[in-house]
Amino acid sequence: MLNRLAANTWFAYLTILLLQLKAVNGMWLYRDISIGDTGMYTIYAGEWFNNFSSTIAWSPLYTLYYGFLRNFFADAYTLNIAHRLILVCVLTLLLLVVLRRLLPANIAWLMAAWWAVTPVVHNTLYDVHLFAVLPTLIGLLFATMKSRGWTRGAVIAVLLIAAVLVRNETFIALIVWSAGCIVWEVKQFFRLPEQRKRIRYYLLAYGVPALIAVSVIGFFSGRSTQKFMSQSSQQTTSPSVYYFYRPPEE
Repeated sequence: MLNRLAANTWFAYLTILLLQLKAVNGMWLYRDISIGDTGMYTIYAGEWFNNFSSTIAWSPLYTLYYGFLRNFFADAYTLNIAHRLILVCVLTLLLLVVLRRLLPANIAWLMAAWWAVTPVVHNTLYDVHLFAVLPTLIGLLFATMKSRGWTRGAVIAVLLIAAVLVRNETFIALIVWSAGCIVWEVKQFFRLPEQRKRIRYYLLAYGVPALIAVSVIGFFSGRSTQKFMSQSSQQTTSPSVYYFYRPPEE
Protein backbone atom coordinates (compact mmCIF):
# COMPACT_ATOMS: atom_id res chain seq x y z
CA MET A 1 0.00 0.00 0.00
CA LEU A 2 2.81 2.41 0.89
CA ASN A 3 4.48 1.68 -2.42
CA ARG A 4 1.25 2.53 -4.25
CA LEU A 5 0.91 5.77 -2.30
CA ALA A 6 4.49 6.76 -3.07
CA ALA A 7 3.85 6.07 -6.75
CA ASN A 8 0.87 8.43 -6.72
CA THR A 9 2.12 11.76 -8.05
CA TRP A 10 -0.21 13.99 -6.03
CA PHE A 11 0.45 12.12 -2.79
CA ALA A 12 4.23 12.12 -3.25
CA TYR A 13 4.60 15.83 -4.01
CA LEU A 14 2.01 17.03 -1.50
CA THR A 15 3.45 15.02 1.38
CA ILE A 16 7.04 15.99 0.61
CA LEU A 17 6.02 19.65 0.51
CA LEU A 18 4.20 19.33 3.84
CA LEU A 19 7.23 17.58 5.32
CA GLN A 20 9.51 20.39 4.13
CA LEU A 21 7.21 23.04 5.59
CA LYS A 22 7.16 21.14 8.87
CA ALA A 23 10.96 21.02 8.91
CA VAL A 24 11.23 24.80 8.52
CA ASN A 25 8.22 25.66 10.65
CA GLY A 26 8.96 28.62 12.90
CA MET A 27 11.95 29.83 10.90
CA TRP A 28 10.39 33.28 10.73
CA LEU A 29 10.17 33.40 14.54
CA TYR A 30 13.74 32.48 15.45
CA ARG A 31 15.93 33.14 12.42
CA ASP A 32 17.69 36.47 11.93
CA ILE A 33 18.64 37.94 8.55
CA SER A 34 21.38 35.74 7.14
CA ILE A 35 24.88 37.05 7.74
CA GLY A 36 27.73 37.40 5.27
CA ASP A 37 26.94 37.28 1.57
CA THR A 38 23.17 37.47 2.00
CA GLY A 39 23.38 40.97 3.45
CA MET A 40 25.34 42.07 0.40
CA TYR A 41 22.86 40.42 -1.95
CA THR A 42 20.03 42.20 -0.15
CA ILE A 43 21.61 45.44 -1.33
CA TYR A 44 22.08 44.06 -4.86
CA ALA A 45 18.43 43.00 -4.87
CA GLY A 46 17.46 46.58 -4.12
CA GLU A 47 19.61 47.79 -7.01
CA TRP A 48 17.95 45.34 -9.37
CA PHE A 49 14.51 46.35 -8.11
CA ASN A 50 15.18 50.05 -8.62
CA ASN A 51 17.17 50.19 -11.87
CA PHE A 52 17.62 46.60 -13.14
CA SER A 53 21.36 46.67 -12.53
CA SER A 54 23.46 43.82 -11.21
CA THR A 55 27.10 42.83 -10.79
CA ILE A 56 28.24 40.12 -13.20
CA ALA A 57 30.83 38.83 -10.73
CA TRP A 58 28.31 38.23 -7.95
CA SER A 59 25.69 35.67 -9.03
CA PRO A 60 23.39 38.00 -11.00
CA LEU A 61 20.85 35.24 -11.57
CA TYR A 62 20.38 35.00 -7.81
CA THR A 63 20.15 38.78 -7.67
CA LEU A 64 17.34 38.63 -10.24
CA TYR A 65 15.40 36.14 -8.11
CA TYR A 66 15.98 38.11 -4.92
CA GLY A 67 15.17 41.44 -6.57
CA PHE A 68 12.00 40.08 -8.21
CA LEU A 69 10.59 39.09 -4.83
CA ARG A 70 11.21 42.66 -3.71
CA ASN A 71 8.02 43.47 -5.65
CA PHE A 72 6.02 41.47 -3.11
CA PHE A 73 7.92 41.97 0.16
CA ALA A 74 9.00 45.50 1.02
CA ASP A 75 10.41 44.70 4.44
CA ALA A 76 13.98 43.42 4.38
CA TYR A 77 13.45 40.73 7.02
CA THR A 78 10.25 39.40 5.45
CA LEU A 79 11.93 39.35 2.06
CA ASN A 80 14.94 37.46 3.43
CA ILE A 81 12.82 34.77 5.10
CA ALA A 82 10.34 34.47 2.21
CA HIS A 83 12.99 34.09 -0.46
CA ARG A 84 14.64 31.27 1.53
CA LEU A 85 11.34 29.47 2.20
CA ILE A 86 10.32 29.61 -1.46
CA LEU A 87 13.74 28.44 -2.56
CA VAL A 88 13.82 25.55 -0.07
CA CYS A 89 10.38 24.29 -1.14
CA VAL A 90 11.09 24.59 -4.86
CA LEU A 91 14.40 22.75 -4.52
CA THR A 92 12.82 19.88 -2.57
CA LEU A 93 10.03 19.44 -5.13
CA LEU A 94 12.46 19.64 -8.04
CA LEU A 95 14.75 17.13 -6.37
CA LEU A 96 11.83 14.72 -6.08
CA VAL A 97 11.11 15.19 -9.78
CA VAL A 98 14.69 14.21 -10.65
CA LEU A 99 14.80 11.31 -8.21
CA ARG A 100 11.52 9.85 -9.49
CA ARG A 101 13.07 9.72 -12.96
CA LEU A 102 16.07 7.79 -11.66
CA LEU A 103 14.75 5.56 -8.87
CA PRO A 104 11.64 3.65 -7.81
CA ALA A 105 9.00 6.03 -6.49
CA ASN A 106 9.23 4.88 -2.86
CA ILE A 107 13.03 5.16 -2.73
CA ALA A 108 12.86 8.55 -4.46
CA TRP A 109 10.41 9.82 -1.85
CA LEU A 110 12.57 8.60 1.03
CA MET A 111 15.66 10.31 -0.37
CA ALA A 112 13.73 13.54 -0.92
CA ALA A 113 12.41 13.29 2.64
CA TRP A 114 15.96 12.91 3.95
CA TRP A 115 16.91 16.05 1.99
CA ALA A 116 13.92 17.94 3.38
CA VAL A 117 14.65 17.26 7.05
CA THR A 118 18.45 17.64 6.94
CA PRO A 119 19.22 20.96 8.66
CA VAL A 120 22.37 21.67 6.63
CA VAL A 121 20.12 21.98 3.57
CA HIS A 122 17.37 24.36 4.64
CA ASN A 123 19.51 26.03 7.29
CA THR A 124 22.60 26.56 5.17
CA LEU A 125 24.61 29.64 6.11
CA TYR A 126 24.49 31.44 2.76
CA ASP A 127 21.30 31.57 0.70
CA VAL A 128 23.18 31.98 -2.57
CA HIS A 129 24.79 28.57 -2.04
CA LEU A 130 21.34 27.06 -1.71
CA PHE A 131 20.24 28.84 -4.89
CA ALA A 132 23.22 27.37 -6.74
CA VAL A 133 21.65 23.91 -6.43
CA LEU A 134 18.68 25.03 -8.54
CA PRO A 135 20.36 25.21 -11.99
CA THR A 136 22.23 22.00 -11.19
CA LEU A 137 18.94 20.19 -10.62
CA ILE A 138 17.49 21.69 -13.79
CA GLY A 139 20.50 20.39 -15.71
CA LEU A 140 20.02 16.96 -14.13
CA LEU A 141 16.37 17.02 -15.13
CA PHE A 142 17.30 17.54 -18.78
CA ALA A 143 19.97 14.85 -18.47
CA THR A 144 17.41 12.31 -17.25
CA MET A 145 15.16 12.87 -20.25
CA LYS A 146 15.30 10.66 -23.32
CA SER A 147 18.78 10.88 -24.82
CA ARG A 148 18.55 13.31 -27.72
CA GLY A 149 20.81 15.96 -29.14
CA TRP A 150 18.70 18.82 -27.83
CA THR A 151 18.54 17.42 -24.29
CA ARG A 152 22.32 17.10 -24.17
CA GLY A 153 22.63 20.58 -25.61
CA ALA A 154 20.16 21.91 -23.03
CA VAL A 155 22.32 20.52 -20.21
CA ILE A 156 25.35 22.33 -21.63
CA ALA A 157 23.36 25.56 -21.86
CA VAL A 158 22.08 25.29 -18.27
CA LEU A 159 25.54 24.51 -16.92
CA LEU A 160 27.06 27.40 -18.87
CA ILE A 161 24.50 29.82 -17.46
CA ALA A 162 25.05 28.44 -13.97
CA ALA A 163 28.83 28.66 -14.27
CA VAL A 164 28.84 32.30 -15.38
CA LEU A 165 25.81 33.69 -13.57
CA VAL A 166 25.70 31.67 -10.33
CA ARG A 167 28.75 29.66 -9.26
CA ASN A 168 32.00 29.42 -11.23
CA GLU A 169 32.68 25.93 -9.85
CA THR A 170 30.02 24.63 -12.22
CA PHE A 171 32.59 24.99 -15.02
CA ILE A 172 33.99 21.63 -13.88
CA ALA A 173 30.67 19.89 -14.52
CA LEU A 174 30.31 21.81 -17.79
CA ILE A 175 33.70 20.62 -19.05
CA VAL A 176 33.09 17.01 -18.05
CA TRP A 177 29.62 16.90 -19.60
CA SER A 178 30.75 18.63 -22.80
CA ALA A 179 33.65 16.21 -23.19
CA GLY A 180 31.26 13.30 -22.76
CA CYS A 181 28.94 14.73 -25.40
CA ILE A 182 31.80 15.15 -27.87
CA VAL A 183 32.92 11.57 -27.38
CA TRP A 184 29.36 10.30 -27.76
CA GLU A 185 28.61 12.26 -30.92
CA VAL A 186 31.92 11.30 -32.57
CA LYS A 187 31.29 7.63 -31.86
CA GLN A 188 27.76 7.88 -33.26
CA PHE A 189 29.03 9.71 -36.33
CA PHE A 190 31.47 6.95 -37.30
CA ARG A 191 29.35 4.02 -36.13
CA LEU A 192 26.07 4.96 -37.82
CA PRO A 193 26.39 6.11 -41.44
CA GLU A 194 22.94 7.73 -41.38
CA GLN A 195 24.10 10.07 -38.61
CA ARG A 196 26.43 11.79 -41.06
CA LYS A 197 23.41 13.18 -42.88
CA ARG A 198 22.18 14.86 -39.71
CA ILE A 199 25.02 17.26 -39.06
CA ARG A 200 22.65 20.18 -39.40
CA TYR A 201 20.37 18.65 -36.77
CA TYR A 202 23.22 18.36 -34.28
CA LEU A 203 24.35 21.89 -35.00
CA LEU A 204 20.84 23.08 -34.15
CA ALA A 205 20.53 20.74 -31.16
CA TYR A 206 23.69 22.12 -29.56
CA GLY A 207 23.89 25.52 -31.21
CA VAL A 208 20.42 26.84 -30.33
CA PRO A 209 20.70 26.10 -26.57
CA ALA A 210 24.22 27.56 -26.58
CA LEU A 211 22.95 30.69 -28.34
CA ILE A 212 20.19 31.08 -25.76
CA ALA A 213 22.72 30.69 -22.95
CA VAL A 214 25.08 33.26 -24.46
CA SER A 215 22.15 35.66 -24.93
CA VAL A 216 21.14 35.32 -21.27
CA ILE A 217 24.73 35.89 -20.16
CA GLY A 218 25.00 38.87 -22.51
CA PHE A 219 21.84 40.40 -21.04
CA PHE A 220 23.19 40.28 -17.51
CA SER A 221 26.59 41.48 -18.67
CA GLY A 222 24.90 44.48 -20.25
CA ARG A 223 23.07 45.25 -17.00
CA SER A 224 26.20 44.85 -14.90
CA THR A 225 27.64 47.90 -13.18
CA GLN A 226 31.15 46.42 -13.38
CA LYS A 227 32.66 44.00 -15.84
CA PHE A 228 35.46 42.54 -13.76
CA MET A 229 36.35 42.07 -10.12
CA SER A 230 38.19 45.14 -8.91
CA GLN A 231 38.68 47.41 -5.98
CA SER A 232 35.78 49.50 -7.26
CA SER A 233 33.45 46.74 -6.07
CA GLN A 234 34.20 47.86 -2.52
CA GLN A 235 32.65 51.29 -3.04
CA THR A 236 30.23 52.52 -0.44
CA THR A 237 26.79 51.00 -0.66
CA SER A 238 24.82 53.47 1.43
CA PRO A 239 22.80 54.86 -1.54
CA SER A 240 21.80 51.31 -2.46
CA VAL A 241 20.71 50.60 1.11
CA TYR A 242 18.59 53.74 1.03
CA TYR A 243 17.01 52.78 -2.27
CA PHE A 244 16.18 49.32 -0.95
CA TYR A 245 13.94 50.69 1.73
CA ARG A 246 12.66 53.72 -0.14
CA PRO A 247 12.55 54.03 -3.96
CA PRO A 248 14.49 57.04 -5.23
CA GLU A 249 12.51 60.10 -6.10
CA GLU A 250 12.19 61.09 -9.74
